[in-house]
Amino acid sequence: MPASVDDDNSGVERIEEALRDLESIARLPGFAEEAVLTVIPDFLIEKRDYRAFWQKARELGALFKGSRLPHREREELWRRYSRLCEQLKALQEREREDRETRSRRAKDEILSLLREAGRYADCARDFKDLAESRARLAKAMELMKERFLLKGDRDACWEQWREIDERVGHRRHDLTSLNYDVMRQRISEVSNAAVYGDPHEAMNQIRSLQQAIKTTDLTKEQRSLLRESLQQWWDRAVARLAERRRERERKHLEWQRQMREKIERLESLRDKNEQIVRALEDQISDLEGKISSSWNEDWASRARGWVHEKYEKIADIRRTNTELDAKIRDIRDRVRE
Repeated sequence: MPASVDDDNSGVERIEEALRDLESIARLPGFAEEAVLTVIPDFLIEKRDYRAFWQKARELGALFKGSRLPHREREELWRRYSRLCEQLKALQEREREDRETRSRRAKDEILSLLREAGRYADCARDFKDLAESRARLAKAMELMKERFLLKGDRDACWEQWREIDERVGHRRHDLTSLNYDVMRQRISEVSNAAVYGDPHEAMNQIRSLQQAIKTTDLTKEQRSLLRESLQQWWDRAVARLAERRRERERKHLEWQRQMREKIERLESLRDKNEQIVRALEDQISDLEGKISSSWNEDWASRARGWVHEKYEKIADIRRTNTELDAKIRDIRDRVRE
């Protein structure tokens, strides 16, 4: 049976309705207006739903095949359908190229930062250089989060980021290990001074090392171990100073004891000299009494000579006692000091 005009009109209406639906999808933000853009903003790319469009396009294509349409209407509808598909296909291809361009540029910028980070890491002489490397790693991570990247480019950036981050860690380990070994050697030298050398000098060296440990690039554990070691040799130097102090005090007390004994000996000698003087004075008094009552001039003359000798002896003894008193005063002054 030949198709009726109503059937043809109904088919045209169905296709026109489906075509309007397809065109409404194409007119959503990110489709119609962007068809003439040469640079497609990210926010439009994110809103575009090509899957829904091509699903509707396939359904409309099947509807064309299953409908009997007047030739003129079919040609017009098919022209509209084909033109819309071609526009969206061109837009999708341009967007793909734009995404690749954006991704490549973002990747190049990120990899440039990572190369700088790698150079700082490989040539790092201290934590400041490593901080420069980590700053670039942080910036690269920020860009990876912010910038549009295709999966392959993102994977390449992420792999390079991890590799540089590991190199920073290894270089940090190398630096801290080297610094730790240097500090241990310096502490070993200080330990010899603390045990065998001048404890005052050892303590000065320890103070200097304490400041060096504060500013040297080390791990927290290494710094703690070095400080514990320094404290050990500081205590040893302090103990030696205390021992020296005790020894000086012992020697001083021994010296004071010896000085007191010397004073006692000098005072005893002086007292004995005084006893001798008193005895000589008694002898002189006795001789002078005898001389005054003697009738023998010859004996009296000799006795006067004896008296003179005794006076000279007394003078000698008193000079000696004067010297002894001076020595006693000098020793007592030294002891008081």
